[in-house]
Amino acid sequence: MLPSQRAPQQLPVQVRPIRGETVVSYATRLATANELARPTIMLRAIGQPRVGIPHATELFDVRLNQHSLRRLEVFTGIPADRLIKALPSLTNLTATPATIPAIHPVRTPQLRRACHTCTARIPGHPDIQTYPMLFPRICARHNRWIDSNRREKVSQFDLTATPELITAHRRYSRLRERARAQGRDPEWVRQQLWSATWIIAGWAERAFRTITTTFRDRVETRLQATGLTDTPGHRRVLVFPEAVALAELFCDLDWRRHVAMLRHEHDCDMDTFVRAVGQRLGQPPTFARRLRFTSSTDPLRAWIRRHRYAYTSIRDQFYTDPYGRSYISNRPFPEIRHFK
Repeated sequence: MLPSQRAPQQLPVQVRPIRGETVVSYATRLATANELARPTIMLRAIGQPRVGIPHATELFDVRLNQHSLRRLEVFTGIPADRLIKALPSLTNLTATPATIPAIHPVRTPQLRRACHTCTARIPGHPDIQTYPMLFPRICARHNRWIDSNRREKVSQFDLTATPELITAHRRYSRLRERARAQGRDPEWVRQQLWSATWIIAGWAERAFRTITTTFRDRVETRLQATGLTDTPGHRRVLVFPEAVALAELFCDLDWRRHVAMLRHEHDCDMDTFVRAVGQRLGQPPTFARRLRFTSSTDPLRAWIRRHRYAYTSIRDQFYTDPYGRSYISNRPFPEIRHFK
């Protein structure tokens, strides 16, 4: 008889799931706490795998169906609604067939390790795998950066000496909440942050003539405070406050429309947006003028070109002149909802 065909019973040792944890990570901790020979025994007891269970479980999770969720509920003694709230993959019960307890392994490269300080209080100090949560970059409880690349030698580090990164994390959280309240996907906000990070990191690394040494100096100060190395993976951490400030502008639909709808890239009204960028980043009043004469490969200028290209059809349609120039000058721009 297969493990998934045996009647489930509550396990002697109970383990509380961590919010955002994978089912594989949770099942592994259950197996370890109850001294099972292999973690996969627990997974096979939850449901019958439809394909082989990978050995490198740190990059995989499993999907369940209603029957296997019920078995997990009995094994843990935890109601299904609490399990679903803690384990994100349980919100999608798609394992097939639906007639028997079944699990289906899925590759999930976005997984990361939980805060080491949080897991240090758990017996055995388990290596807990989690999904990126609403506030994915920092453990707010312990002020630790946890969103590091797996290839980095220093995967997590203390931010106590760099309070501006913690403050930026709160600003980013509020930005995501505002976007959610306005009906926008927080993933879209993350994409704007990625674009902003690429720009600020480029300025800090290559020192374009447009930019003062401000960004480079801030990176050096944070390097000394955190003890990190100036690698590409850590640089996105070190410029996080400036990236969040710039992402707030990139998420502003009024500014997005302004940049997209100017008739020409070098329109003098583009300086209005660039000055807003400079003020947000603490740059001198000459920021906009210096950007105009910098290299065409400047990352902000590259972002402006990409953004304008995405809305070429809307802009061309707007500036079509069926009734003369006065018609165009009196027409209102398209609604801001078109520019997200």
